Parts: sequence; structure tokens; C-alpha cells
Amino acid sequence: MRSLSTLLALIPAVAVAQMPLGDEFQVNTYTTNDQSVAALGPDGAGGFVAAWASWGSSGTDTASASIQAQRFAIDGSTAGAEFQVNTFTTGLQYDPAIGPDGAGGFVVTWWSEGSPGDDDDWYSVQAQRYAADGAPQGDQFQVNSYTADSQYFPAVGPDGSGGFVVAWTSYGSDGGDTDDFGIRAQRFAADGTPQGGEFQVNSYTSSRQIYPAIGPDGDGGFVVVWQSEGSGGDDTEGWSVQGRRFAADGTPLGDDFQVNTYTPGAQERPDVAADGAGGFVVVWQSEGSGGDDTEGWSVQAQRFGADGQPTGGELQVNAYTTSDQRLPAVHPDGLGGFVVAWQSDGSNGNDTSQESIQARRYATDGSPPGPELQVNAFTSLGQLLPTIGPWGEDRFVIAWTSEANVGDNDPEDVRSQRFFSGLFTDGFESGDTSAWSLSHPPPGIPAPVPRRVTPGNSG
Repeated sequence: MRSLSTLLALIPAVAVAQMPLGDEFQVNTYTTNDQSVAALGPDGAGGFVAAWASWGSSGTDTASASIQAQRFAIDGSTAGAEFQVNTFTTGLQYDPAIGPDGAGGFVVTWWSEGSPGDDDDWYSVQAQRYAADGAPQGDQFQVNSYTADSQYFPAVGPDGSGGFVVAWTSYGSDGGDTDDFGIRAQRFAADGTPQGGEFQVNSYTSSRQIYPAIGPDGDGGFVVVWQSEGSGGDDTEGWSVQGRRFAADGTPLGDDFQVNTYTPGAQERPDVAADGAGGFVVVWQSEGSGGDDTEGWSVQAQRFGADGQPTGGELQVNAYTTSDQRLPAVHPDGLGGFVVAWQSDGSNGNDTSQESIQARRYATDGSPPGPELQVNAFTSLGQLLPTIGPWGEDRFVIAWTSEANVGDNDPEDVRSQRFFSGLFTDGFESGDTSAWSLSHPPPGIPAPVPRRVTPGNSG
């Protein structure tokens, strides 16, 4: 009979990447016109919430694109009906992001063509808070206080002090960045009260800084990453990925730092999340790779300690290297590691139509416990723009924009797939409830059925 220590020593050999729970499902119930650009976040009640841009609405917004949302319970069933987030309905509402609000609920932010506040100079950043049961907390509010020109592409995350912080791309600034686009941010208390004033994130101000993402820094504060045209570091090839850490009170912890070490070609569209080892991890799309992907765009990642110092080297996430791998998202996997999803032109699975959604899990030490996996089961036309969110313990959910599917006959809709981060493939558990086998998942969760794999493919 094997000892526990012997069995534990075998864990790396039997660990798997991730396992789908149930079938892929359609998120949106309103199906007229396009539904796209999804975001995921915790709902505060143990489930998750999805938000997206909808061209049309079953609610009051018939002007253009609106922001719609749907809550899901821990068992994956819908919790209530799809609902319209924005109450200001003039013009375009687009590109939502979701995060915890610090009061046990969640906050949705997006950019709006116009504002119910004082920003009437093109695009503004808006937000709406919700309780865990989906009840709105107060009214929709304007995030940005600088109102000249446009403010868009918001991101939201915890600020480390019990509230939340929103960052966005600003065309212009009342700070030190007057050279085109910069990154701005505003902290809020859990009740939605602004904490201090709006502030400039980037210290390197030459040319354009766009597409921010926010995550915890592992030291009680937060980190913002973004795409920068130029760098204060050694990347002079065009677009680089930059980051900056902040204390929970919004005080900068040093200047910008360059995330990427591979500098030929453009480095774009970063995302950031906790890495499971007490630090954070940044992912992005790279025009080229320091690894074996020489076919165009690849997905790269870099882990950092809580002190902001790199942990190990930059690594290539994608193993499938034919054509382009782009638009990555990253999120904790619920088992002390993280998971990356991205849009792939092609697949090592059965999706040979156009773009597919791929994903890969990483352990706490940054090693992948298994191969990348094709997320989408529906393979007609393109599957685009993945996002990842939490779904209870030891589980996560991935959503994306699908260009066609059996449930929604209009051009684009939002699809999703739930995953269980099972550890073992040979039918035994860990001896407690900290890790479950694929044969014996957590109580209340049905045993997953492996997807059929096309012979000759590993996905």
C-alpha cells in the first residue's frame, strides 16, 4: 500500500489542465442583432455575472448598443432574468468590465457616448453598483472627472483597502500626460464614494498609452498594466507592455516598469491577475516570440513577486503555433495557480473553421500541468474575444463572442463554458475537500463528461 507521501509525489505526473463541466451554453436571452464583448466577474453570492454590449435591448435602451447582464448561480443556472445595466440610454454604451465592489456585491463599468453627469464631450466612463442579489445600489454614475475629449476602455478591480479602482484610456489629461492618450484611474469606497481625486497612472508620457487592466499586486495594493507606444525601458520597437504598482491608498510604488523582455515587434493587449504564489502574472499578445512560435502573434506571460520583481523569465503560453494567437485573458484557477485563455486562428482541437478559443492552466510555480485545451464546442465561423471569471472554489468560467451558433441566429452572441480544475485523472481524491478527482468532483457538482477528441489531435 502506497504511503500518502508517495502518492503526493506522483501528483505532477497525473495532474491535468482543466475539465469542462456541462455543455457550452448561450449567455444572452435577447437575441436580436449582435451581442458581443463580454465581461465576467463574481456576483458576491457564490456565482458569477456576465455583462456584454447588446445592439438593442429588451429593456429601455433602443438607441444603439446597451450594456446587458445576467447572473448565474453556483450550479450554473440563471439567477433571475437578463437585465439592462445602463439607465442613460442616449448613444452608444460599450465594452463592460466587472469587479467586486467591496461591499459584498459587484460593480459594472463601461464607456458611454455621453453621460448623465457633466461629461458631454464625446465618450465618458460610467459605472453601476449591484448587491449580490442583483439589486442596483444607487444610480449609474460617471467615473471620470476630466471631461475634455474621450474616456474609454475601462478596467476595474479591488484597490486593496476594501473598495475598488477603475482605470481607463483618456484622450488628454489634466496631469502630466498631454501627449495624446494616457491612463487615468479613480479609487472608490465600497459604497461608491470617490476616494481622493482622479489620477494619472503612467509616468512615461511620450505618445500613446492605451488598454489598461487591473489586478492585485500581492502586497495589499493593486497593479495596473497597459499597452504603451514606446517605453522607459529597453523596448524601442513600437508598442510595449508597461505596469505600475500602487499602495491601497493609491500612492505609486515606484515608476512604470516594462513587463516584456522580448522586444522585436509589437507587444499589445495585456491582462493581469493574481498568480497564486503571492504575486501577479501579466499576459499579452506578442508579434513574435522568444519561444518557438515564429508564425505571427503569440501569447506571452511573465510572473512577478509581490515586490514587483520578475519571477522567472517570460514564457510562451501557446503550444499551437500555426497562425496567430491573440487577445489573452488571465484569471486565478481556484487551485492556487492561474488560467490563460486566448483567441487562436486555428486550433489543435477540432475547430478548423476560423478563430477558436484556447485555454491553458498553470500551477503555482508557473509550470503548465497539462496541454492547452480548445474551449469552444461550437465550431462554425469565428469564436472571439475571450474573458475569464470566477465560479466558486476550484472552478472558473470562460465566455466569448461567437459569430454564429444554434441558439441565436443573429450574427454574434455570447457563449460560455464552465470548468472544474480537477487534479487527478485516476479516480482518487486528495483525502480531503481541497482537491477532487475528475471521477469524484465536489458535492453538488455533477461528474464531468470528457469531450470527444478527434483522432490525431490533442485538444
